[in-house]
Amino acid sequence: MVEYWNLRRRQIFLGAIFVALLLLTIGQSGSSDTDFTVRLINARSGKPLKEVTVTISAWNGEWKYDPKKPSAKKTTIDATTDAEGRALFRLAQPLPEHIGFLLVPPDDFAGCCCRQNFSPEKVLQSGAVADYDQSKCGELKSKAVPKPGETVIFEKKLTVWEKMGREIP
Repeated sequence: MVEYWNLRRRQIFLGAIFVALLLLTIGQSGSSDTDFTVRLINARSGKPLKEVTVTISAWNGEWKYDPKKPSAKKTTIDATTDAEGRALFRLAQPLPEHIGFLLVPPDDFAGCCCRQNFSPEKVLQSGAVADYDQSKCGELKSKAVPKPGETVIFEKKLTVWEKMGREIP
């Protein structure tokens, strides 16, 4: 009788392990969202730009998004940077062919970032640093190494005087 209960306990224990592993496997394969992070850095100081709204655009098709094409379908998501200058975006599977970022409102920034198109797969593998227009925005005060899944953007927030100077011809 004792052997029966020992055998029964073993079966229950192995069954519980099997169910736990099955649930863990299903949970991982059922994950349909992929995280992308933008890290926004002040080109003047090298410090994070916090409380900035960043829009991610995701689309398939041609490299340059053309909203006039009937097949053009673009998804946009807004997020606000935290104290470390990071904004988190979740994109559903399947991943789009292209992603791009826009700082909102764009008139508050100098436009140091030149490249608007990234491959999501490359960003996930090794991260990316957006192209930076040094002739427009000056020399960078710091460097950044992106983490996988992260896009680093150096940008210069305009002062009130700089904004006024843009408006006066």
